[in-house]
Amino acid sequence: MSFEMETGGSDFNTLLPEGNIGNMPKLRVRPANTQNSGNSTSIEAASIIKGSLVATPAKGGKPPAVIQTFLNKGDSAGEINLSVNISSAAGELLKDVAVQYNLDKEFSRKLNVNYKKAGSDNHEFEAGTKLTSGVVKTNADGKSENILQIDPNESIGVTVAVVIDALNERETILYTVE
Repeated sequence: MSFEMETGGSDFNTLLPEGNIGNMPKLRVRPANTQNSGNSTSIEAASIIKGSLVATPAKGGKPPAVIQTFLNKGDSAGEINLSVNISSAAGELLKDVAVQYNLDKEFSRKLNVNYKKAGSDNHEFEAGTKLTSGVVKTNADGKSENILQIDPNESIGVTVAVVIDALNERETILYTVE
């Protein structure tokens, strides 16, 4: 086959939302041999593609992570223990995995529309409602622990949304102040 490269306008202009593809190059293919027999022209072209199709497992074939999140009352008043266990689907404990803990204040505001402070259009947490750490790596047992501290002046019934991120997975835990 012979190949010919040409630049210029295109009949495809009407197919594009902007209506014009400008001077984009076009590739035209013309067979090297054509046979004429009377009124018809016969054109033949053949292609052979050789190769192998290789499937690559996701994450290099490692089993996916299993993330389990637990919430328990702590020893002190207003202390909530957050625990995240991370292992592979094969049961292997994953150590040194960064686990991010964040208060989701925007989501908490939506959940707490009935708990607005005087002079405010939205609920805002008391200053003492916070997480002890922002990022905690898993230990040799695949466990990451953090503490959610609830301010003693926080209104009963207020819901605190905590977002936990690990290995591109996200979980939201809701705790209602008692």
